[in-house]
Amino acid sequence: MAYARSDLSLAAECQREAAVAAERAHAEELAILARSRGAFIAYDAGDIMLAERQISDLRERADAFPKIAGTIRGYLGNLARARRRFSDAREFYRQAQELSRTENPIMHAIFVMDEAVIDLLEGHANMASRHLSLARERMPSPGDWLGNFLLLHYTSLLHSIHGTNAQREEACARLGVEPRDRARRRRALKAEATLLAPAIANYLDEGVRLSVRARENKSEADRRSLLEEFRALRDRCPANEHARLTLAIVRPLLSERPADETLVVARDARSFRVGDAVEADLSSKGGPRKILLALTNARLQRPGEQVSFAALIEAGWPDERIGERAARNRAHVALATLRKLGLEAVLVRRGEGYLIDPLTKVSLVD
Repeated sequence: MAYARSDLSLAAECQREAAVAAERAHAEELAILARSRGAFIAYDAGDIMLAERQISDLRERADAFPKIAGTIRGYLGNLARARRRFSDAREFYRQAQELSRTENPIMHAIFVMDEAVIDLLEGHANMASRHLSLARERMPSPGDWLGNFLLLHYTSLLHSIHGTNAQREEACARLGVEPRDRARRRRALKAEATLLAPAIANYLDEGVRLSVRARENKSEADRRSLLEEFRALRDRCPANEHARLTLAIVRPLLSERPADETLVVARDARSFRVGDAVEADLSSKGGPRKILLALTNARLQRPGEQVSFAALIEAGWPDERIGERAARNRAHVALATLRKLGLEAVLVRRGEGYLIDPLTKVSLVD
């Protein structure tokens, strides 16, 4: 229930306690399952490095239990996909499909769907359509409510981006834009005790709705407006893998830059560039340079985790005694400078902090 309320800290603590209790009872399979769920929660929260450490410790132990071995392979596929190592992710998902085909048919169908998500990220519409159709065929009846919801969501994304006019209209019809429809779905989510919070379901719908509008012929002013809407949606992205994946799939429709363009930062952050843009020189801009370095290190070490405003101030002007108002003004000016020099599309404000867009590749160079 904590997970369904998006209280990931409490959910992770519950899984740790469940794992400890199972280990004390010598229930190895249950202990591995609880710890793997804890790793998935870390992944959902965007802490990819922590999730990788936790899941790697379980891989060999899980192989002794066929029912969960496939799930572990699937989680490894999620992590590889988050790192945009799509070939590795596909291999893990195919192993997961094979291991779970008879032991866990619902997860088997979800891992097929996960391959379709890679297809969508890479822009392979026909492959995505085949994988989504296969996942629907293999989902047991009545199946899993959350799995069916996600299949419908990614099918709607496929149709809104790559489909015919009729398919886009069908995708719109599924969104439930009327208040009574949203209320009905909230009741359904509660009744099904699903692991998807209603607020996240509505967020996913917003992504589909934005993709439908982006496919229509728009003026330059409309395109800029849609891009601002996308950035606002990105800035309030919840801690949920499907929310992040939806943004990654929709982004190429709206961004001036390709989704796979890389932010290249000098190791001391004295310069940076995004893709083929002109290199920005920060050698004479101490505060912005140090703030960019802090944001870059955070992005590489803890993707998806924001750096607090206080931490940015400390990074930009270490050991300086500055009044609170003056310090905040300095930090705001430094962030505005970074945006103006080329980071407008990748610098994200989230809560009381900032981060480099988790959807953007980042590289430190000498």
